[in-house]
Formats: sequence, C-alpha cells, structure tokens
Amino acid sequence: MKLNSPIELRGQVYSLQPHNSPFLPVSIPVPSSYKIDVFGKNKWRVHKNGKVKTVESPYLFVNGESLLIGKRAIPSNVFLFSKGKRVDVIGVFELERYIEGVLPAEMPASWPIEALKAQAIASRSYALARKKERSDIHFDLDSNVNDQVFRWSELRATPQILDKIHDVIRETKGVVLKEKNSKVLKAYYHSDCGGYTESAQSVWGDAVRRFVSRDRGCSIKSWSAKLDSKQLGRKIFGRGSRVTQIKVIKKSQSGRVVKLALYDMQGEVKKLSADQFRRVLGYGQLKSAMFQVEKEGEDFTFSGRGFGHGVGMCQHGAKKLAKSGKTHREILKHYYPNAY
Repeated sequence: MKLNSPIELRGQVYSLQPHNSPFLPVSIPVPSSYKIDVFGKNKWRVHKNGKVKTVESPYLFVNGESLLIGKRAIPSNVFLFSKGKRVDVIGVFELERYIEGVLPAEMPASWPIEALKAQAIASRSYALARKKERSDIHFDLDSNVNDQVFRWSELRATPQILDKIHDVIRETKGVVLKEKNSKVLKAYYHSDCGGYTESAQSVWGDAVRRFVSRDRGCSIKSWSAKLDSKQLGRKIFGRGSRVTQIKVIKKSQSGRVVKLALYDMQGEVKKLSADQFRRVLGYGQLKSAMFQVEKEGEDFTFSGRGFGHGVGMCQHGAKKLAKSGKTHREILKHYYPNAY
C-alpha cells in the first residue's frame, strides 16, 4: 500500500520503533492514535498525545492488533518505508497466511473447491517466483492487480468461508508448479480468456514462450467501451490533444492486439503495446486486448471478449472444468501443460 505522508495510525499498538532496534516489552496495550510523517531522507516525526518524537531510520516497524491507517485495516505486523513524501506500508506474512488473503480476493470462495485449489497453487507459485525477482528491493509483492489482489479484510470473513479457505490451503500446503529446470513457475492467471489463452511473450515480451490454446471451458464474456478522441488524446499525448486515428499494427495467434499506433491532430504518432495501452486507459476500462476498434464521429468504440491478459489459467474456465468433474491437478495440467 502506497500512501502520501502524513498518515494516521490507530489501534492497539504493541511497538512502533525503528527496524532492527531491540524490542520493548509491553504488558497491556491500549487503543492509541499516532500521526506519522516523513520530513527528510529516512527521518520520521511521530505525534502522540501532543508529543513529537523524531526518529531516523528507513523503516519503522509496527506491531499490534486491530490496526488501521485511516479507515483501512492493515496487518498486525507492518513496516513503514520512507520514500520521500510517500510511505510504503508493507505487511509481513508467512506464505500460507498470505495465500489466505489472496485466494478469496482473486476467486470467489463460493466457487468449486477444485477450482479454488488450482487457484491456491497458482497464486503460491506466482508469489514465490515474483519474490525471487524482487530480491533486491524492499518488498516482495504488490497487493493489487500489478501482482495479486490481497485483502486483509478477507482474513476476517465469515466462519463458513474461512473454513473452506483453510481447507483448500491445508490440502495444497506447500504445493507449487515448477518448470523442467526445477525453477518455480511464474504461474500467470486471469479472469476470462475469451476463448483462447495467450503467451506471455506476446503480452510482455517474456523470453519463455507460454502455452497458447483454445479454451472450451471459458465463459467468453463480451464487452464494449466508448471513449472520445479528447479523452484518448489527454491520456496518450497530454492535455489539449486529440486522437484522430488508431491502427492495429500486430495481432497474436489468439487474435489479441499486440501493438497499435495512435495518431493525434498534429500528425504525431505513438506506438504502444496493448498492455501499455490498457494500463494507461485502466484495465477495468479496456478489459482485454482481444478487441476491435471503430471510429464513430469523435468517438472510438472498442468491442472485445474476455477479461485480463489471457496468460496462464483462465479462472472462469477453471470453474467450468471443476464443475464438469475435473480435479485441480487436471485443471492445472490443462493451463500449464509443461509444469510439474
């Protein structure tokens, strides 16, 4: 979680101290309220009960119960990391506890248990692969669609939902997907492939070409979005501009747009990958790269299928396969045929 300084921290705080400082014993925590701000490189001001304490450290470690930043619940153990005028709030979890917060945020807990097991294994594999890639920075995973959606509130779900989640995690504990070289597979997944999965190479230019196949289990949801030329111009070229033309330069084997060119009223051209284009417009606005675009007056209409990048496991496809009697191992083999 990335926040602007200052932040307000509330809850029963056991400790709030620089990273690597000796822990201070606390007997009975009481509800507390802190205002914390960054005022220089690795310098913090901690305000409590009218008193101000200055701390020098890149991190502040917070441990407690029922912690809130603003109105948002946060984990019991977090690091606050100084980034100039911004603060990264980094939750600390054991892997299986982390998967508890990812699983119901990424796939509805009401879905078939074999689909949920497949999701748990894919999420665990992705997390470990991503953690290794980020070994040189101060956090392992984003808690949003940049990596996997994680919601701390999911850990406070109803007992029935929690029991189902715990069963799934217990029965798949430690299980990951691996490649032939024993490297943990970065197991991409998405909501709805639109009938065909996609290669990671087509979407992000990854050196390893992932499996592409027709997916008869997918729900194949269609969508449309209308954007006017000024909206597009502002997002792509900057304020005061207007997009006059959009051309698809390249499509993938699955029919998704790989690269496109946009022209403004001065004749300037910007070439973007479909993923870059979707990121600029918003992944919720342009749901997938499996689209066609038409110009109608000052508007551009995008008509497409699917939701997400299309790489790896299609979640709606996994749901349908589970309903048809497939096990989680069969589902994973379908979407990651070269994994072990």
